[in-house]
Amino acid sequence: MRTKLTLSLIFVSVAIIAFCMIFLVEQYESEQWTGPSTEAARNPFLAAQRFLSDRDVDVIKTKDILDFDQIPPQQTVLITEVDSMLVSPRQVKAAKAWIKKGGYLIAAANKVSRGEVSLLKEFDIETYPVEKDQLDDWFLSGSETQKPSERLREINEKIEADQLKRKKGSSDRDKQGVDSKADHSSTLQQILEAKTQTEYFLLNVSEGLNLHLAVLDKLVFDHPHFYHRDRGDHGSKPYTLETWRSDEHGTRLIQFKYGEGALVVLSSAKMWENDYIGLADHAYFLSYLVPDESTLQLFYNVTTPPLIDLIYHHFRYAVWAIIFLLILWLWRSAARVQPFYPNLDGTERMFAEHLKSSAEFLASYEQYSALLEPIRVDIESRCKKLATNFASLTEHDQIIMLSKSSKLPATAIESWFAYCQKIDNREQLIDAVRLGQAILQRL
Repeated sequence: MRTKLTLSLIFVSVAIIAFCMIFLVEQYESEQWTGPSTEAARNPFLAAQRFLSDRDVDVIKTKDILDFDQIPPQQTVLITEVDSMLVSPRQVKAAKAWIKKGGYLIAAANKVSRGEVSLLKEFDIETYPVEKDQLDDWFLSGSETQKPSERLREINEKIEADQLKRKKGSSDRDKQGVDSKADHSSTLQQILEAKTQTEYFLLNVSEGLNLHLAVLDKLVFDHPHFYHRDRGDHGSKPYTLETWRSDEHGTRLIQFKYGEGALVVLSSAKMWENDYIGLADHAYFLSYLVPDESTLQLFYNVTTPPLIDLIYHHFRYAVWAIIFLLILWLWRSAARVQPFYPNLDGTERMFAEHLKSSAEFLASYEQYSALLEPIRVDIESRCKKLATNFASLTEHDQIIMLSKSSKLPATAIESWFAYCQKIDNREQLIDAVRLGQAILQRL
């Protein structure tokens, strides 16, 4: 009896303790998410940097101005926003020269290219935004007669079928040292843990290797070679378009061979930010592009380029138009040597004012003879009436004859003859016109 009572008391005590532990004691998780660290908030690619460092990749992150002249061509460079970091013609030229020497450049567009100076345009790449309706049509294709659960089941079946294909090549990945977490990052469980509205697409990286990547941007590429593969005119380009990869929305990856190096252009580098590198195959895709035991120069937040480079990059034609208008304004201002004065009603300008204005205008264009020639012709015609042989006289005799006829000093007549031969400035022109009018009035 005592034994049964003891067991009953023990059972009741355990039940009371269990009840208190479950319903009365407040439980806390051993780890609580308090937000990103200060370093992660400053560096959106901190997780990618540590992931590569674990794979013996020497990651050099910098915030300096992107200068390819200081980077060895044997290294790999990752630019997260190419058109915001290479804005001047000098930078674009240096980037092309660096690739040609053997550099490996991974450049993400991140936004539609609008500048006139662009590394993408040097390789004939056009960027286009994908309309939101197109994304919705892709994700909800055939969904008019399907429930949300049926659509999700259909997507999961496609993912599982692709995983079975990828498991066959898992041994090859292990030989390359692929992280097991990255290898299985696109499992159905991770897809379900992510936001349900996140869309995924298959990217065929190589034969037998398909990767799941999240749709994090609305940008696709276009290239003339896509439409003229058989024409042969692409061979005249200095680069070679080696491969491109597309999804249901359009082309998202293009790779070029240029000289001894290569250029890989991606629609976005957002997949490698701290919040997204753990989704799908983002980490493995990064390890695929950046070889193990290599050196990566990571540029994600460089120093702002000079203001003049930014203006020329975004407003190139506007700058040239302003310069052209400025030249026209300077030419117009230089042509007008004096301002216009308003005419007062009932007043007339003196002959001297007309003479001075005409002389100043002709002097500004060095057209001195246009004003002196008519006066000289009038003087000679009047002198011929006084002496029919005036034209055949020597200059000395003509001076003596004019001095006697006009009753002006011989020195004044000599000055007139000198002015008719050469005038150097506006003051001499005005004096010559006045002297010529005085001679005419005396004859």
